[in-house]
Parts: sequence; structure tokens; C-alpha cells
Amino acid sequence: MMENRVEKYKLNAKKAFEFAGGFREVIPGRDRTRRIYGKKAGRPEYTKKIELNSEEQLVLLLDLEYAYRYSVKLMGKRLAEEVEEKFLSQAETVLDVKYAIEYCNRFEIALPSCLHNRILMHSAVPVDKKGMAWRERYQIERSERRQKKYLVKFQEQRKSFKIILEGIIKENNLHESNTIKDLLDSI
Repeated sequence: MMENRVEKYKLNAKKAFEFAGGFREVIPGRDRTRRIYGKKAGRPEYTKKIELNSEEQLVLLLDLEYAYRYSVKLMGKRLAEEVEEKFLSQAETVLDVKYAIEYCNRFEIALPSCLHNRILMHSAVPVDKKGMAWRERYQIERSERRQKKYLVKFQEQRKSFKIILEGIIKENNLHESNTIKDLLDSI
């Protein structure tokens, strides 16, 4: 059985992301890690990637931004199945929903209905931005734009699917009495 490095080194979401990206090294003789700083100023490059197993990926769910960054930016592949389900169901805040939308767009997966309904609720009842700092307001407004863009794209996909479906029905002379199996066979 493989040891859980997250528990052993007491990593939180940010530290686990840094460890996976190669920006944390293990201190010899201790069950701790330390941050490695790059030689160049600016955005660091991920040269050494360490893949986390599904148990270790669970810590990334403490901050969904790091779960998104780990899968999309660092590894370029989807999270483990059970972690992905929790990631998509845990998206509560406007910013978390933004990360979930971008994750689904990147890997071309359908948004779960619970997340779709949450987006509809956020669009219907926007967040009150009074008394917020400009940076917080900017992040929320950016996320709201992403949600509206998703809803527009969803409506366009629905319309185009309806047009295609109507064309298939007319082409194959299908009626209301035909079964779904008949429809699938005609495709």
C-alpha cells in the first residue's frame, strides 16, 4: 500500500499543489516539506511534476481553485473519478462555479444538473457587491460573465440539437408512435 504523502507531510490544498508542481521538497530526516524558490523572477515553470493519487487529491478540494489548477494547468488531465464528482458537487460560491465551468469546458464534459441549476440561481439572484473591495468585485463580475456565457452556449446547443433532431425525424419519416430505438437506429 502506498503511503499518503499529504497526511505524512501535513499538506493543505496550496502546499499539495506546490508539492505536485515540484515547488516543495521533502526535508531529509523530517516529515515536513519546504518551498523551493525559482532562480528567475516572475511566473515559475513546472519542470518536475509529481502525480497525486486519488486519496491525496482529496485535499485539493479544500480550495477548489487548486483542484482546478492541478488538473487543468499542471497535469493536463482529469481528476480521479470520485474526486471529480466531489469537485463538481462542492462548487458553491460564484468563484468555485467559475472553476467548475472552466474544468468542464477544458475536458468537454457535461455540467451536472445540480451545477447547472446553481448557475441559473446565481444568474437570477446576483451577489450583492456593496461594500466589497474592487478586486473581489472584479472576480465576482468575471465569474458572472463566465456563467452568462455558459448559459448562452447551452441555449445555442439546445437549439441546434432541436434542429438536427427535427431533420432526422423528417428524413426518416418518423412519427410520435415510433420508439426511441427507431430514432437511434435512423441516426
